[in-house]
Amino acid sequence: MPSVIFLDLDGVLNRTRDAPHLRLDDDLVARLRSLVRDTGAAIVLSTFWRAFEEYVSYVLSRHGIPHGTVIGRTPGRNSSFDFVTATASEPAFRSRAEEITVWLATHPEVASFVILDDRPSAANGDGTVGEPLASRFVQTETSVGLSDANVARCREALASKVSDAEKSVFLQAAGLAPPKSHDPRGLVDTAPGSVNEEAQALSRELSAGKLTALTDLNLKKAGLAALPPQIGELASLTKLDISLNTLSTLPAETSGLSSLRILFSLGNQFESIPSVLRSLPRLYMLSFKSNRLTHIPEDALAPTIEWLILTDNLLEELPASIGCLKTLRKCMLTNNRLLALPDSLLQCRELELIRLADNRLSDLPRGFWQLPKLAWAGLAGNPLIGAGGGGFVHRAVWSAQPDEPVALKLFRDAGTVTDGDPAHEIDVGSALTHPNVIRVLGATPRPQLGLVLELLQLNKASAGGGWGELGKPPNFDTCARDTYPAGTTFGAPFVLRALSGVAAACAHLHAQQLSHGDLYAHNTLVRHDGEPKVGDFGAAYNYAPLGAEAAPLVERVEVRAFGCLAEELATRLAPAAGDESEAALQRNLLGLAREAWMGAAVGARPSFAEACQQIEALARAYFEAPPPFPW
Repeated sequence: MPSVIFLDLDGVLNRTRDAPHLRLDDDLVARLRSLVRDTGAAIVLSTFWRAFEEYVSYVLSRHGIPHGTVIGRTPGRNSSFDFVTATASEPAFRSRAEEITVWLATHPEVASFVILDDRPSAANGDGTVGEPLASRFVQTETSVGLSDANVARCREALASKVSDAEKSVFLQAAGLAPPKSHDPRGLVDTAPGSVNEEAQALSRELSAGKLTALTDLNLKKAGLAALPPQIGELASLTKLDISLNTLSTLPAETSGLSSLRILFSLGNQFESIPSVLRSLPRLYMLSFKSNRLTHIPEDALAPTIEWLILTDNLLEELPASIGCLKTLRKCMLTNNRLLALPDSLLQCRELELIRLADNRLSDLPRGFWQLPKLAWAGLAGNPLIGAGGGGFVHRAVWSAQPDEPVALKLFRDAGTVTDGDPAHEIDVGSALTHPNVIRVLGATPRPQLGLVLELLQLNKASAGGGWGELGKPPNFDTCARDTYPAGTTFGAPFVLRALSGVAAACAHLHAQQLSHGDLYAHNTLVRHDGEPKVGDFGAAYNYAPLGAEAAPLVERVEVRAFGCLAEELATRLAPAAGDESEAALQRNLLGLAREAWMGAAVGARPSFAEACQQIEALARAYFEAPPPFPW
């Protein structure tokens, strides 16, 4: 990113300070166009109108400024949003100058910049910023807009490189706002210079040979550039976390970790997975999320791995040896650069979940959709699909219905999340209308993407209609299967109502050739009586582009996920002694789940429409009448 223009619109590209709508004057845009063309500068919107980044970019492109010239906008709350959240999604800055300074502090790659604005606060704010912004500030006259003289001054500023001293000031001033995460998905704090003193002390003890007989070692944020070779002496270690250091290699002594089951190496600087890891005889879970991986050697992956996390890297291919992972159940590959998957992946017959969103896949291995245990697949954001994100949900007030609270799901500042780009969830969610799907009422624009959802009051135990999660996410032991609090049991009417509603929602989804991609109990809210609402479409995608041959298989892959959910609920039925009707229901439901919905022959599984009929038959047999809830 060589040069950046921080651009205001009102008083720069038009001749008014407070335009009631977005408008541009042709002659003023022409001057900006020549400046961009001659300097190659990118544009960062610092204007009041920055909430409408995509629209501004489109309008500028109609004036001859190439699409892609606008690369972002400055941070901070913007009064152009029609949403007021109880938990603010972005900090409130004291001035435009402060917003620009924080943006610069988090983009040290900028070689030069200029600020184009008609307001002096864009350069000196309240006096807390001052230099070096003032020397790169070109102030326009509101009634004149961008002049030739302004353009000449911009050229001078862009020709002057940003010094290390200036960058130091930006970093110092950025302390006015919360530190920006350097994790690509904003999931963890990876702010530079942040060291965990306890972890650092443990690393010193490790180097001194003072750690023995450990089973769990946390060296996260220990300030390590190299892992001490004494790590190989910990033969009893079962879990090791070396995340958020600056590691790029592992010592040969790592092979001594004969009991290691779980290794976390998130946010380091590995470009390749060390081959020494293949020698670990009990390795179960391996995470190199958010590193710099470009290559995985053929001899790097231990054949015992069941859970592999390689999200947020630079991988263009996977090793053919991945087919040797005969017990692989869960594989996370979102946000890489994968061009294809090796045919050997089809040898991973235990694979249940794979995340492939936001790669460069134009095809899948023939037979991919017939993997016998595949139940959860995410493909959005690949050329073979096109566009389908996790976020934080807040209670909010929406101006379109101010008397009725709504839920506002705000996606993390990083722009993408574990399942893929949040825009995928917005695209899919806005297309769904079904009583058993959490209703999408609207969306917030970039840069702070979000969904406006119906607000469901949480309190499943309440007979007054509260809602709660049907289950809890998987843990280290269950890998791809949901968990439930100890002692959880369900009544037969609750289970039948929950399953009938989820199946109906999925039938509606697949009628539009949309796959949820993450159908789980923990993504389903239920009322005290079992009435469900399916939500969290972060992994969803439209599979119509895959063609007529693949479509029924994609649906039946998700039917297996439904079967897993049904099995989990059925095993938690607790028939009372002598209650043959509920005992029969449990037997029949488990039979359906395991033999029909989870059957190894993917094509032989029923569709969701057929599953709805099968559940209705179970309900009629149990109630000896039509079920006492909507069908």
